[in-house]
Amino acid sequence: MCFPRVVADDVVLDTVMEAHALFERLCQSQALVVPSRPGEGDVLLPSLEQFSIRYHTIGTTNAHIIDDLKIVGGHLDRAAVLAAGVVHTLPLRTPELIASEALRFAVSVDTALRRGNVWQALRGLDELRWRLQELFAITLRQPRPAHAVDALAGRDLKGKLGGLLAQADLASIAQALANALDLIVDDELTSGHFAPTQPQCTVLAALRRRTRTLDSASPAL
Repeated sequence: MCFPRVVADDVVLDTVMEAHALFERLCQSQALVVPSRPGEGDVLLPSLEQFSIRYHTIGTTNAHIIDDLKIVGGHLDRAAVLAAGVVHTLPLRTPELIASEALRFAVSVDTALRRGNVWQALRGLDELRWRLQELFAITLRQPRPAHAVDALAGRDLKGKLGGLLAQADLASIAQALANALDLIVDDELTSGHFAPTQPQCTVLAALRRRTRTLDSASPAL
């Protein structure tokens, strides 16, 4: 859950200090405030409830925050915030871009496997899996990949995505990578709304050939 706090364009503030001051007024002085990005922080209460808080100027308001917007205080009115949100709506990332990023991370995983770097391979596999979840979500115009998979993916697709989870050993990661390469071109992932471009297919074919040589050359796999 995220609580955006919109401020005027000329306001400069420290997110952590502002958040602590807010929770002091709410009698929650023991709240943990963890800064994430500029103007943003994650909050953990002693009750173990958690949420994010984001401070941003009205000039950078995004439409994603205005659907259920409630004004609880301050001098900015709802109409001004809504107008800014409509103007500054961020475009969705394209499926072609996401698929290209997925292939780049797939190559990184393969490289790490060849070098025997298990943890680097797992890190790349995490990024690859996230891109494929994002590809699923973006074709449904859903902004949050994990939420989209939980709510909208069928049992078979969830099983295929589960095949992208690996143990901390080379063979398990190699199998997860092979599963990911299959899923990139699986119509079930995008409901047939996206097909890899010719350059992407060329990279995918080359990577498949290279992973097959890895399987045959390495006793550990």
